[in-house]
Amino acid sequence: MSQSYDVLLICSGGGHWVQMSKLLPAFDGRKVNIATVDISVHTQYPLHDFVKVPDFNRNEPLKIIKGFYQIFNIVYHSKAKYVISTGAAPGLLGLITAKIMGKKTLWIDSIANPKKISLSGRIASYFVDELLTQWPTLSENSRAQYKGRIV
Repeated sequence: MSQSYDVLLICSGGGHWVQMSKLLPAFDGRKVNIATVDISVHTQYPLHDFVKVPDFNRNEPLKIIKGFYQIFNIVYHSKAKYVISTGAAPGLLGLITAKIMGKKTLWIDSIANPKKISLSGRIASYFVDELLTQWPTLSENSRAQYKGRIV
């Protein structure tokens, strides 16, 4: 990953990836690097570069430490100006790292959280430049903004 990218998109797999993939058309014409846990999806998106991030959660402290080192390197070497995540733990570490490096950051909380912002989203709210929710009611008494849904 020796070239500079405009945007680094970082997320876990499953629904987090599905939501991120729905955002890809918004980045047409941009140099995008995608960091996710399952890079086998790269064949569906040949215009973008992919890098694998480790999969872990809050119950795996040793994996978090190892993952932080790997994610730090991905964020640093991407040289992206903007870092965006749809969650979960790998995306959170990516955004914290990006913020420390002075990059612009955006967290988009999962559509799967209709009652409250996810734990990762609540933590991200202290670090990111912007926090979006996909539920209008969750923007009423929080830092999160509602600007529509991805899915």
